[in-house]
Amino acid sequence: MRSTKTALRFDRFAPPGMPLKHMTDSFVGGNIIAALWAFFAFLISYSADLDDLYYTYLGVKHIYEGAVMPDFTDTLGGSLIIFNILALWMLGYAVYFYMSYYRGSKSIYTMRRLPDRWEIHKRSITLPLLAIAAILVVAFVMTMICFATYMIFTPDQCLQPHQWAKLWRNII
Repeated sequence: MRSTKTALRFDRFAPPGMPLKHMTDSFVGGNIIAALWAFFAFLISYSADLDDLYYTYLGVKHIYEGAVMPDFTDTLGGSLIIFNILALWMLGYAVYFYMSYYRGSKSIYTMRRLPDRWEIHKRSITLPLLAIAAILVVAFVMTMICFATYMIFTPDQCLQPHQWAKLWRNII
């Protein structure tokens, strides 16, 4: 019963009669796929960079003298690309929501007569913008998980200084 009330609260931010199941399914599934892709793509890149720091002599791994790990942002590379695609997909829902007023029951005429002239815009872009904000949060969390992995498992003598500052410089 509780989940029905939650769904009803989101329904007021969607076009009338619009089923939100497809959007929520693609949002949740897309975030799971994007997070898994980001982490495993980062791990593949990170493990390749980490292996370049070592050589094997008589069956024992040693770090090359003066070996330096590439910056975190270089190692992260394009791991977060699926989040960008998912955000564009959510923008597509805004277009779809606007178009839904012109199809079927042609409720655009009713929406234009409402006292709040911004109601059509609120109902068309609120959910996609909330979804994009949530995608940004998940992408940020995944970036922090990857950064923690990078900082914990990279040998200290191979780390370049100021990785945290370099990360923020590339984000902003």
